[in-house]
Amino acid sequence: MKSKEITIDQLQQFKELVKIDVRSPGEFVDGTIPGAFNIPLLDDAERAQVGTVYKQICTEKARSMGYEIVKPKLPGIFSHIQSLSENNKNVVLFCWRGGMRSQSLVDYCCEHGLEVSYLAGGYRAYRRLVYSFLSDLEKIPDMVVLMGLTGVGKTKLLSLLAQNGLPVIDIEKAANNRGSVFGQIHGGSQPTQKNFEAMLYENLRSNDWGFSIIECESKRIGKIYLPDMIYHKMKTGLKIHLYADFDKRVERLLEDYAGFPEDKLIDAILHLKKALGQEKTNSLIDLVKKKSLEEVVIILLRDYYDPLYGYPRGQANTYNISINCNNLNAAVKEIMGFLSAKYGFNA
Repeated sequence: MKSKEITIDQLQQFKELVKIDVRSPGEFVDGTIPGAFNIPLLDDAERAQVGTVYKQICTEKARSMGYEIVKPKLPGIFSHIQSLSENNKNVVLFCWRGGMRSQSLVDYCCEHGLEVSYLAGGYRAYRRLVYSFLSDLEKIPDMVVLMGLTGVGKTKLLSLLAQNGLPVIDIEKAANNRGSVFGQIHGGSQPTQKNFEAMLYENLRSNDWGFSIIECESKRIGKIYLPDMIYHKMKTGLKIHLYADFDKRVERLLEDYAGFPEDKLIDAILHLKKALGQEKTNSLIDLVKKKSLEEVVIILLRDYYDPLYGYPRGQANTYNISINCNNLNAAVKEIMGFLSAKYGFNA
């Protein structure tokens, strides 16, 4: 790069770009630009210490303190950045506002023969871009919404449609939650709201199809919330109803959950005690302990999930299209044919 500074608009144009977040680990975890590496100048405790001096004494004192803390780290930080910039890739550093931290490190790198840039406006400029995009209804494409009872294969269909090149947003994967009391059983923590929104933005900003395919969701997914405009497009989008035989749904759910630890399954069932009652909850726990998971799934579908969601169990004419999903590959072809006729692409 010829210039030390790049704008947020220029950032979006690079395909081969190494992004380095030089903020503290806590700031990085709270929210960053997707794909960025974290090479912090200050750890969380050091940042808090410098921040206290900045607020209570003065800027110059804080700057001097920060420099003394960072100075012995600079050779190691430089070496790390250098290793990430192999093959002459473009490298951009960013902090919160594109200020002292990123600019000072860019100067140091350039002085030592490594040409890098900093992001004008920093991560704050990126957050503003994400917020502006997700708040603009005209920028959000149409949503094609997969709807159906638990076990019809919505998540697998999303994966298959994506493999066929169609624009898909797997909301549950992005939120790391399967959207029910069993949602956390797959493990791992959910992203922050900021990182979730960034993932949505990166998915949608390059979408030139005019539509995205998603699974019907509530506004809240675990601790994450769908942005208002995406939720609005979901509620007003094309509705694809999916159905499958009861036995096929049971089979798919067993594939999903049979390999998970007994204590995780029991904990999830306990969250349903209010809805199922103490007696049925105890019965389900006993069945889990006896390894009778098929019976557990049957009871949960029959007595909880099907009444909760209320979708038709078979063909229905109250949707834009209703598709049998006993065979997922056949369902994919039918969905692609429907969308091809609607949006004018070759399936």
